Order: sequence, then structure tokens, then C-alpha cells
Amino acid sequence: MRLDLRDLRELAAEKLSALPAAVRAPEVTRDELVRDVGEMTWALHTIAAAELLIEGRPRGFYLNLSRAAENWRRLLARLAARGDKLPPASHSAAFLGAVAAADWDRAKEIARLSSSAWQGGPQGEEYEEDFAWSHLLHQYVTGAQPEILADLAQSVRRAGADSYQDRLSLIEALWAGDAARFREAFELVWSSHAEEVETAARSPVASAVELGPYRSLWFEGLAYQRLGERRGLDVSASPLRYLPALASAARTPPDPLDNGEHDEWIARL
Repeated sequence: MRLDLRDLRELAAEKLSALPAAVRAPEVTRDELVRDVGEMTWALHTIAAAELLIEGRPRGFYLNLSRAAENWRRLLARLAARGDKLPPASHSAAFLGAVAAADWDRAKEIARLSSSAWQGGPQGEEYEEDFAWSHLLHQYVTGAQPEILADLAQSVRRAGADSYQDRLSLIEALWAGDAARFREAFELVWSSHAEEVETAARSPVASAVELGPYRSLWFEGLAYQRLGERRGLDVSASPLRYLPALASAARTPPDPLDNGEHDEWIARL
């Protein structure tokens, strides 16, 4: 599968020239709104990846992650104000991007506004274990009490989520402040991610556009590193693929609402 991040950056910029106006249209439906803001997340994450991997500019990386998070926060707030159905909690790309950028205020707001109910059943939009894990992360970021987090961890286990066992070890290491256990669990989760993304990339039906920035960068892993740092853990380890050292450069997330450049990439919802 051919993947050229420069080409994808151009495609992302084209999307961002049209989508902000589309989401402001008075006749836009709930489903169209969720779809279009999701497309904006992909586009901004693609530009963020290009800023980091092509231009070597971590500030541009963090800025565009925060822009994506701000758009998703506005989407959730607008849907809640209209009484519309929220997207599944496991649609977490913008949230993980905010955490990866250490943009804690927006990460907390997304967590607070996100759905707290599993959208499952015959017509469901998410697996129960995916919801349970995302809800647990949301509650962790917003500072839920340890007993609540422990109950939510059991919910993940009850959902039969063998694939989340290493992630549960990781977050339990965060609670305990156990850096060695955190690093061990992190490398296991990284290994699973590497296998999944390489398998997806080799698939004959793989889409370079859909994989986009997530082919080269592991946003979820960057988010876990930031959580470990925030807990005061030494999360340093051998360099790993999908986690370039430049993505861990000193972070003072720029404010996407006071940047003066590409303001049109923030949806006016």
C-alpha cells in the first residue's frame, strides 16, 4: 500500500477548505455533523503528522491536535444542547490527540461531554469492551475516585475484553505509580498495535486515506506516555516505531483559539 504523507496533507487541506462551512449549514443533520467533524479530525491529525514528520515542527503538531480536540468538544456541546444523540464514546481519536498534546483542559471537556452509555445492541455502533475502555479513560482523565475506576476496570473485564488486558495493566500501573509495570505493559500494548497496523497496511483492501496519519504515528501510545508523565512516572524507554522522539518534545500546547492562522479550521458550532 502506497502512503505519501505529503499527498495526504494536500487532501486534508482540501477537506478543511470545505468542511467548516458544511457543518455550519442550518440544514445539517446530526449524522452529517458527526461525520463531517470526524473528517475534520482525520484532516487535522494528518496535517499534525506532516508538521511533525515532514517539517520537524512539534509546535504545529500540538496545535493541530488541539484544533481537532476543540472541534470535537464543540460537536459534543452542540449535540447535547440540541438534545441529539451523542457519538459513541469509543470514537476517541480527538480525545487521544488532546491527551497526546497534553492539552488537559480540552481532554477533560471531551471526557465530560462524551456519552456515558454503551451504544450497543443489534444496531449498535460500538463494541461493549471498546465503550468500557473509553469510558474508563474518560473518567481517569477527569479525576474519578479510585473505587469508581476499579469498578470500571471490572466492567472492561466483564465485557470479555482479552485485547484490553495489557491496557488494564497499564492504567492500573498508573494508579499505583508503578513505573516498571507501566513500561512493561506499554511495550506489550505497543507490540499488539504494531502487529495490527502492519497487518492492516498489507491488506489488499487497505486504504491509505483511512490509515492516513495513524499509519506513521501511534496517537494512543503518545497519549499513554503523557498520562505516565503526568503521574510523575519515568516512562523513558528504548525508541519505538510510531513514537518519534520529536513527539515528546517540550510541550506548551498553543491555543487554537488565539493562534491567528487557519482560524477557519475551527468549526463555528
